Amino acid sequence: MSAAELTLWHMRAIREVARCGGFTTAARHLFVSQSSLTRLIKEAERIVGAQLLDRTSRTVVPTPAGLRLLEAIDTVLEVHTSRMSTVDAFLRVEWGVLGLSMLPSVAAVVLPLVLPDLQARHPGLRLSTWDGPADEVLAHLRQGKAEVALTACTGDDEDLTEIPLLRERLVAVSAAPSPWGQRDSVTWQELFDQPLITTRRGTSIRSIVDVTRAAVTGAEGELAAEASTVATVGGLVRSGIGVSVLPALELAGYGLHDLVAVALTEPVAERTLGIVHLAEHSLSPAATVFVAAVRTALRQDARLPAGVQPR
Repeated sequence: MSAAELTLWHMRAIREVARCGGFTTAARHLFVSQSSLTRLIKEAERIVGAQLLDRTSRTVVPTPAGLRLLEAIDTVLEVHTSRMSTVDAFLRVEWGVLGLSMLPSVAAVVLPLVLPDLQARHPGLRLSTWDGPADEVLAHLRQGKAEVALTACTGDDEDLTEIPLLRERLVAVSAAPSPWGQRDSVTWQELFDQPLITTRRGTSIRSIVDVTRAAVTGAEGELAAEASTVATVGGLVRSGIGVSVLPALELAGYGLHDLVAVALTEPVAERTLGIVHLAEHSLSPAATVFVAAVRTALRQDARLPAGVQPR
């Protein structure tokens, strides 16, 4: 047997008896019976292989072996308390870094609604954010560079858990004057009759456009231009070489208010945005707090752009 085999409970009992100079007061401080405390001390002495406390008719004092052990106990309990306090603080989200990966429109529109209250409640939490197209957002998540993603929910990936948050309408956009005149809606077929500009494959917008185009026209069709970012799509549309289709949040996130936007029908198309994380991984306390903060902010805040609604 060895002193290294003493438990924290043994150590606390030895220290408290030595501090109080007796078993009665120490037992009261430790919320145990005196007989239980006596058995615990005897067990500790058996483990150590030495008598740790001298018992007299008036008091209890440490033996030389007990004094040496108490020095070590003080250090062990101090370190234990310090280390466990950092764990407690982590669990309470008093510190930590949360990796986030998201669509740029979410970063521009949703984060400002969430961060003020989140920072006020958890000032020690730091966010490490990255934004980009949908395929790269999920790549960051799967590579472990982010714990949580805010992106389009498709239901296509069994390794991911999706928490839907927002539903947004897709709209047809063009430079002024609009090829559709003063109309407030156009069909997808009318959209596809125009030179089309859209984002590259792998983006959530392109996936919706390709699926809808195949359903409506029965063919892929040609593109007037293809871009990696919505900002570039906006610039190309602004130049007048074609029209595009964008979710409502992208118009606000990229400040494309100078473009003409009209509703799309036949069919009405929507994109669902939400929080995505790896299905087999439990969320950290920081991620759990962040998810709750996002859901609360989106339910309570009235500053969402037109065409965007909480789920």
